[in-house]
Amino acid sequence: MTSRSVRGYLSKVLSIHAVDAPRREAFSWLAILFTFALGTVLTSLVFLAAVLGIVAYLGVTRRDRPALARSSW
Repeated sequence: MTSRSVRGYLSKVLSIHAVDAPRREAFSWLAILFTFALGTVLTSLVFLAAVLGIVAYLGVTRRDRPALARSSW
């Protein structure tokens, strides 16, 4: 298959106008919902990892810092 025929085939298969049966429509909606849910979960995990990383960094650096000496004046 040439790239033009593959692109033509995929554009027909992936077209929104090709969803004409209830089974295909259900599959399309499930794929959309799964994609949105996966994106939400991954975003939450990245945010959580960033927050935990910052908290761990601050906890380690705060513990390792020597106490500040009081000034004499």
